[in-house]
Amino acid sequence: MAHPNVALVVKSYDALNRRDLDGFISAFADDAVLHGADGQIERKDAILSVIRQLIGLSENSLEIDVHDILANDTHTVVLQTTKAQLGERQLEDRVVYVFHMNDDGLIRDAYFTGDPRVQEEFYGLTWTATVLSGQRTFQEASDNGTYERRFQVDGSGEWLSL
Repeated sequence: MAHPNVALVVKSYDALNRRDLDGFISAFADDAVLHGADGQIERKDAILSVIRQLIGLSENSLEIDVHDILANDTHTVVLQTTKAQLGERQLEDRVVYVFHMNDDGLIRDAYFTGDPRVQEEFYGLTWTATVLSGQRTFQEASDNGTYERRFQVDGSGEWLSL
């Protein structure tokens, strides 16, 4: 019999692949934090905003292929391949996510353990800095050599240029 955390993550990933984003994010605690190589994203609504952006940037081709899930009461580890296609470019990024579960059985912390350059190259962006400050997210990005400083307010999913 599979651990309940396996079922939670499978349900969440299946929802993401069907574009049921409410179903996907329901596995995360309100105060969840996504830790990545270049910074962190705080709160469930901001994590969902980033997922929406990735779906949009991938022209709705983003898909997660789960290879295996290992779980106990406090941790869940997902071996996955993130896939997407933009014209002739294909993304096939093998990564590991380590989820730390809270007492309610929801994801409290998510740790991305892949090489961020793989997805940066696919999307054609180089993120040089991400700073979270209260309800504002600041990013400095390079797209084809043009540098731009942008910010997002309240996880709205809309980036405004400075």
